[in-house]
Amino acid sequence: MVVINLQEWQRNWVEDDSRFKILAASRQVGKSFIMSLDDTMECIEKPSNLEILLSASDKQSLELAEKVKAHAYAMNCATEGSTDFFQDTSITLHKITFPNRSRVIAVAANPDTARGFSGNISLDEYAIHKDPIPIWKAAMGIAMRGFKLRVASTFKGKKGKFFEVAKEVGLAEGVAPSPNPIKSGVWSGHWCNIHMADQQGLTDPQGNRLDIEGLRAAVGDEDVWAEEFCNIPTDSAAEFISKDLVMSCESPAASIEWDGETRPDLYFGFDVARKRDLSVIWIVERLEDGTCLTRGVIRMLRVPFAEQERIAREVAKSCARGCIDATGIGAQLAENLRFASAGQVEPVQFNASNKETMAVQMKTMMESHKLLIPEDVSIRRSIQAVKQYVGATGGARFDADRTASGHADEFWACAMALSAAQTSASYVPASEGGLKSDSALKGMSGRKF
Repeated sequence: MVVINLQEWQRNWVEDDSRFKILAASRQVGKSFIMSLDDTMECIEKPSNLEILLSASDKQSLELAEKVKAHAYAMNCATEGSTDFFQDTSITLHKITFPNRSRVIAVAANPDTARGFSGNISLDEYAIHKDPIPIWKAAMGIAMRGFKLRVASTFKGKKGKFFEVAKEVGLAEGVAPSPNPIKSGVWSGHWCNIHMADQQGLTDPQGNRLDIEGLRAAVGDEDVWAEEFCNIPTDSAAEFISKDLVMSCESPAASIEWDGETRPDLYFGFDVARKRDLSVIWIVERLEDGTCLTRGVIRMLRVPFAEQERIAREVAKSCARGCIDATGIGAQLAENLRFASAGQVEPVQFNASNKETMAVQMKTMMESHKLLIPEDVSIRRSIQAVKQYVGATGGARFDADRTASGHADEFWACAMALSAAQTSASYVPASEGGLKSDSALKGMSGRKF
């Protein structure tokens, strides 16, 4: 009996006999290995079967063909390999023939090669195929006759047919679906990133456990890391705050640990979450020259609201003013704190306008070196995660991809703390859009915060 060691997600894939399967997986976790194994097992089990493997290039199709031969050899199945040309073209067909007359044909994908056969079809690294829509039409035409369609790829942005189908199935949220695999309509969706593969036993070629943090440091680009290795599709949005700017604001004087001491000019921002993201309270002290020094960053993961409220009340006692996220699940918590603090805590309903105001204010302070933050990798990543998106009408939108580490929670907590720290004559709460001109404040001079 032949035993093939598979990770759990790989076993789920080959044991899934669904007619339509889609796999969203990060780089180098074994996509091509499992796609070729799936086709090999189909050929061994079913006489006169035809499996078509369409890849992004001739080089990749050759690699897939070699994997098929290696799988067959490991299963004590003799195969015969050959090459040919597709019709009257220079496109190379890599053929593997099995003793029961089943065949695997691996070929570079284009609309003509996709239409040239009738059999089960696999689209490997479909997100980078040169003509994805015509290939999709051809593949669906083949599948219409009852054949299987398997699609696998790493994401390449938030566009294209692969992203559309993956999103529809529930594979494009940056986290594994529940359950995994997930059924959605006719599709069976599978998901794996480098962290999942590592937990399930993926090793390097020498058999050592993966050095994920070392690899992340070597990549040196959070967008690349997120999409290529964490299975998070990313937009082609403009970087808002660079890594260099973040690091220029890091200071040994800033602290993550909150000491609980009351100081004259302390302010806080509270980004609220319950299950998926972090709840974060960011405390700053405004110094005499206007610099905001971080005095504490309290991070809470899946902490009950009652406990979050207790911690926030303790922080509020030591601070002059605070802003709290009152959007969605934070609404009740924000109201409780507002009433308990006699106007000292300001609920903030996030919208495009005040998010832009707070984000721009934070960046401006960083560029002026008026914000000092702790030297912390997760904080650095959170601030870098925020992107600026410009819509068709020219309006700006600020957002971040949701990852296992959060949703730029530290960024928004810090931005709200800085908003709370504004004490100029033209101050208007973040909930009303931030700083406005003096003319916009007529009749509001007696307002208390």
